[in-house]
Amino acid sequence: MKSIKKFFFVMVALATALAFVSCSNDDDPSTVAVYKGLDDGVMTTITFYDDDTWKLVVEYEGVIEHSGNGTYKGDPTKDGIITLMGNGETAYMEVKNGKLDDFYTRQ
Repeated sequence: MKSIKKFFFVMVALATALAFVSCSNDDDPSTVAVYKGLDDGVMTTITFYDDDTWKLVVEYEGVIEHSGNGTYKGDPTKDGIITLMGNGETAYMEVKNGKLDDFYTRQ
């Protein structure tokens, strides 16, 4: 009887541990880099994620005026060229000394 209780306790502990592991949300991408630029009251934010996607948000006085997203190639954390693809368009931006195209500053 004692060994059955011990076995049951171990099984409950294992099931509890697995339940917490299985409930984690690994589907959400992590942020790799965020760049922001402010011009005439317009704040533009470009966020790069570890699943090779990016998101752009343009705000004026706290109101989102425009947003977009797509995929990218390159390393937004190091100096070099980043290729942004989205909406059937391709754009090239350069990261140099913590700035993106000499306008956006890395946060």
